[in-house]
Amino acid sequence: MEKEEPMSERKRSLSLDYLETLIPASGLVRFLEQYGGSKIYVPKTLGLAGNRVRTCPLEGLVAWPRKKELREKFGGLDVCVPMGKSFLARQYKKDGLDNKAISRKLGIGVRRVAIMTGPEKTCSGNAAA
Repeated sequence: MEKEEPMSERKRSLSLDYLETLIPASGLVRFLEQYGGSKIYVPKTLGLAGNRVRTCPLEGLVAWPRKKELREKFGGLDVCVPMGKSFLARQYKKDGLDNKAISRKLGIGVRRVAIMTGPEKTCSGNAAA
């Protein structure tokens, strides 16, 4: 029988979908640019007055009601932040960047950017109407 790791030692990840519910798009772009692909610590005291332990990059980005949920789910853990390249590519495209500029910014090919930012596809691969 395999020994279960204590909660603080388990690796946890924040999904991009979950982050999108917590942070407005403009804040999420800055957050992913700075922390995407790395780990951040979520303190058990996130959002509470007098929090002097370790700061969390999510502190100023997440609205007060969601901080309690974050504390309960991830408090005291180092969590992995997704790269979010598809999300970033779509946001950069909305901001008016061309595929070449986006590819350089994200370190991916122009063709990949075109796929990420192109029209949404259905399961059959046809463009959605």
